[in-house]
Amino acid sequence: MSRVMPRAATALAIALAAACGTVPTATGAESGNVRADLRADVNRDGAVDVTGDSDAAGKTMRTSRRGAILLPNIGDKHRRCKTRKPDGRWLSNARLQACNDAQGNVVRASGYLAPLRTVPVDNASDAAIGRLQLVGAGKSKVRLFLKRGDTWTHVTDNTRVTAAELRAGLQLGLDGRDVIREGWDGRITVADGDRTSMDEVKLRTAPVLTQHHLQRAEQALVVIGSRQDPDQGRFAEQFAKEVRKPGITKPTYKFKDGSDIWAQDFIKPGYVSMPGPGGKPRVLRTMIRSAQMDRDAGKQVFELRGPSVGVAQLNTGRYDQINSTGNLETIPPYTHHGTSYPAGRITGRHGSRLPAHTAFLKAQQAQDPLVLDTGWLGIGHVYEFVQFLPANTPRGWKIGIADPEGGLALLRRAQRDGHGGHRCSPSRAPTPTANRPVGAYHPGAVNGVVLTPTTYLAPKQWGPAWAARTSSPRR
Repeated sequence: MSRVMPRAATALAIALAAACGTVPTATGAESGNVRADLRADVNRDGAVDVTGDSDAAGKTMRTSRRGAILLPNIGDKHRRCKTRKPDGRWLSNARLQACNDAQGNVVRASGYLAPLRTVPVDNASDAAIGRLQLVGAGKSKVRLFLKRGDTWTHVTDNTRVTAAELRAGLQLGLDGRDVIREGWDGRITVADGDRTSMDEVKLRTAPVLTQHHLQRAEQALVVIGSRQDPDQGRFAEQFAKEVRKPGITKPTYKFKDGSDIWAQDFIKPGYVSMPGPGGKPRVLRTMIRSAQMDRDAGKQVFELRGPSVGVAQLNTGRYDQINSTGNLETIPPYTHHGTSYPAGRITGRHGSRLPAHTAFLKAQQAQDPLVLDTGWLGIGHVYEFVQFLPANTPRGWKIGIADPEGGLALLRRAQRDGHGGHRCSPSRAPTPTANRPVGAYHPGAVNGVVLTPTTYLAPKQWGPAWAARTSSPRR
């Protein structure tokens, strides 16, 4: 779960002022001496307790262990969302983002609704009428539903609840229309009652967390290439074959737009989660599109959207290498100087320039970025020189770091031993400038793929022997 520190009540109230919901459930004149009691999954055990008191205490407070959570319901359960126009052209960025299971006011994926309950009001009179209402500017960010029988009804200002329903207790569901973004911290208040009796709970939208290499890989992604680049097609097939060897059974997903082969630069896998029944979390994979809105290859990320997969589009940034998701890696969980980072953190910067995705990461309040300077590289991505590898250490991982001086030492030693008859030439000539002086001569071994705790798929280090046989560049 995310690491969210509690805030002072006054500050929290201010943050919630534009995002609070009010749910009155009985009219004061006819309700009698009733006590409103609204419950959510405050103790995070995956259920709402209306018979005991496990979810009664601290309903309006948040700590690292308590506090109800809701999910941004942005998957596509029925695969109804399109990505292209009838003529094959991509839909606009806005239209791609707009279609998901939280679109409109219909429940399409009830499994991702955060449960809310009211304790039955046994002494509600037959004349009592409940009125459900969402108020405040923040109501556009969430949806509230009332379950009647097997049907979920969207709560509007005109929704009414009968006395019988009040006596039985209400079953409510809440979800988010979008992920947490800069300017809204995901916190909302739902209140239950009227002038006679009032109760409230506070919930927070689950933050989008990026994956790290201590989490077991289930599927790999690759770009399949094009007719103009048959080498990439062969690479994709060989890559998929290698992925299967350590036991990853789900077929490798192949992006089809061969004009941009750098999948790791336009997508970063992530997820949101909240507790579910039986201790099993409800998880929605959330693919993060790079903050490069003019990079059309990034639109392919929406083709992954499905019953348990959503897409977070950042809606900012241009096709500048600093904004690539190659400049976004994740340190596995660790503790440093007494401070715990249970979800990890890292990104890159170019001198004083920060990537456009930095604000998004900070808004999640869970993976506060540890920023490394990547501007000394020709492309400038953090994954070009840092990798985090599962290992038998107290932390459970080690850091792999590219060592240019060590590489030169190896080449010089080989030369002293009588080798070195072929001149080393780069696969892509670097273009030194005052700000970006360094380029890669060969694929970087540190920029590989962690498949299992003991399997690392590294780029092949094509050397002079290969270069002597062909003049075709290889990246």
